[in-house]
Amino acid sequence: MRPPFIRNLDSGMRRLGFLEVLICDCVSKGEQSLDKYLGEKLWDWAKQHQQKFLEDLGSERGVKVEVGRITELTASRYVKHATDIGLLTTWSEKQVTDSGRMFQKYRRVVFLVNKNPGQQILLIDALLTRDKIAFTRLIRKLAEAKTISKMEVFFWFAKYCIPEIINEIQGKEDEDLVRRLKDTRQNFLGNRSEKKRGYDLIKHMLDTRLENLVDLGIIDKVNKNYHSNSLTEILNECFIKTGTTRMSLLKSISKYFRVERKATKTQLIKNYIKQYDALATDPIESISIDTLHMCLFIDGIIDQKILFDNDAIANLEELLYKKYYGDVVFLRNRDGKLTHLHIETKIKTKMRIGKI
Repeated sequence: MRPPFIRNLDSGMRRLGFLEVLICDCVSKGEQSLDKYLGEKLWDWAKQHQQKFLEDLGSERGVKVEVGRITELTASRYVKHATDIGLLTTWSEKQVTDSGRMFQKYRRVVFLVNKNPGQQILLIDALLTRDKIAFTRLIRKLAEAKTISKMEVFFWFAKYCIPEIINEIQGKEDEDLVRRLKDTRQNFLGNRSEKKRGYDLIKHMLDTRLENLVDLGIIDKVNKNYHSNSLTEILNECFIKTGTTRMSLLKSISKYFRVERKATKTQLIKNYIKQYDALATDPIESISIDTLHMCLFIDGIIDQKILFDNDAIANLEELLYKKYYGDVVFLRNRDGKLTHLHIETKIKTKMRIGKI
């Protein structure tokens, strides 16, 4: 299995806002589109709107226009990026995944991901899952430094971070990535003729990651320097103290949104069936259990200001499985893990009124 490190990023893909528009405006529910057509749709949107959105973003950050304009070429790369982080299916005729449907569900404003808390949480979770090797290290460094320039980040990554990453992934069937990282470090720290190539490679690896952290509100950018904030500190504390599981991440994010109150059993049951009704799809009206859980947590945090407990959810699902076997169907994959859920109408009615 390849280590969680996204490979296709480059410095022409800085703004998460274009990813937001791609998923929410360029892909319709149930629609299948080839990669190139989705890229063309995004480019058609960008030609008309990107100047204004980058100016608005710049005004919030003390610059005339924020960097990150896309071209016809880089627009198509956002389709690959959306696939890599799980918002689009992996086959050539693209559809939104369950994660992509959640991403669409939590849109409040266009382009500004940090103004869409549900999207913000989903993307933080996606980056932790798919780009953990770089994501966690960048946050730790920024939390430690408080304020740091881009060149200082580049130097730290080349001299100290790359050896750590190589040590972590060595022997995990990814010799291409190991070789690429070694060459990048050697070039960046080498003589003048090699240094430019090393700088360009580091720029490709880090420019988009740093700007994505800014777009997510995890760090701030002022006068081309990066600054830690309360979310940087909360996530760093999570990585150090409780690890990088989804549950530990969601509990930490709940602190950022000042949510501490735990949901009651009645709130859990009613919200569980509410999310099921909103997201279950044909042909057998089933829903991904991971999707259901994620929507429970996100809606609880951003709308109801309550925190759903993982153990309480597991207890509820065990009750549904044992007491209503046949009316509640849990589907498993080849490894025996529960993946999808189907609930018959009569049980849904009982859950809505809290009578199970």
